[in-house]
Amino acid sequence: MPPTTDGATADAVPSDAFDPFDPEVQQNLYAHCAALRERAPVVFAPAVGAWLVTRHKEAAQAFTDRRLGKSPLQEMGRSILGPAAEGWLFLHDPPNHTRLRLLVNKAFLSSRVAELRARSEQVAARLLTAVHGRESFDLLEDFAWQIPVAVIGSWFGLPEESFADFECWGRAMFIATDARDPEVVKAGADAAASMYLYLADLVEARRAQPGSALIDDLMAVRDGADRLSDTELIGLAGQLLLGGYDTTANQIGNTVLSLLSHRSQWERLVADPSLAASAFEEGTRFESVAQFLTRCALEDVEIAGEAIPAGAFVGPVVGSANRDPRRFADPDRFDITRSDSGHLTYGRGIHVCLGAPLARLNGEVALRALATRLPGLELADPTPHWRSTFVTRALTRLPVAVRQ
Repeated sequence: MPPTTDGATADAVPSDAFDPFDPEVQQNLYAHCAALRERAPVVFAPAVGAWLVTRHKEAAQAFTDRRLGKSPLQEMGRSILGPAAEGWLFLHDPPNHTRLRLLVNKAFLSSRVAELRARSEQVAARLLTAVHGRESFDLLEDFAWQIPVAVIGSWFGLPEESFADFECWGRAMFIATDARDPEVVKAGADAAASMYLYLADLVEARRAQPGSALIDDLMAVRDGADRLSDTELIGLAGQLLLGGYDTTANQIGNTVLSLLSHRSQWERLVADPSLAASAFEEGTRFESVAQFLTRCALEDVEIAGEAIPAGAFVGPVVGSANRDPRRFADPDRFDITRSDSGHLTYGRGIHVCLGAPLARLNGEVALRALATRLPGLELADPTPHWRSTFVTRALTRLPVAVRQ
């Protein structure tokens, strides 16, 4: 089977044989997804213990179906997040979700996000100056993982010396989301506890001496007519920090992998860096970090003819929906000038990603900086090194070389 970046086909794969934790499946994920997608729009996969919604139309509908909720997932969330789960938006259904989202929206305005462009450009330039003259480096470690944490950290009012801690905590929690190794899950829970204590101290310090950072805006919302508890405030802050960092960082890595694996597209971006925003959008469709956005059936429900019992796990397989030929022309072709995005990476409905504008900003800035300053960039290892996860799809490393 050819590698996933080439969008190869596969022999028909029965759903009971689909194990996304199998290294072979991870290397050829979209081929296996294609086989499931062509078999049926909804299939049950025992290895995941959930119903997979594999086609774009049905996946988009599932995102907005109020019969599929988040609240039953709270106990699972607490196993890693601890008390901070109270403030994590994606673990709540209406009416509590509606209340939290309205409060956060008052602080997390897109107009404020636009102000962060200069900071993002400054950080990208500094990082590329640091690797100047090196023949090779890890694009994740030395670049992609550092831009979003510096941008969101500054916006939150975090001291720069704390950025490394948040990077480590975020990575541990990100990996633990669907890990099978108990030690990995424990490491994620320990990281969440450390982050919670740090943010609790930060809230106390900022309450005594407020400023104009995002954490202060969230605190002001908390002190308004509709109050947030300290636990909700700290949880919301943690979700916004991690959502603004880890997913974005790994999406930059996945997109650079796609660009360098499709040399003509990289060279097109180098020739015209103004395509950076379009390139990031296509990379987000083609190799999405978000893969399986879990829901739980709040009642017996029928989806695409399949009877799903109340309490069952169900959710869109984003990477499969993003490559559905019923929705996208030639979906396995990576094309940075594709005009029809329509992908589901940021979700739909009430749980649509709050940080999408910031992710797009950081992604565009990162690609533009790389194409402008390192036009000779190439993969040092053509084999992708994927983490053993399914909810998310991210690389463990991305070694690159710089051809002068």
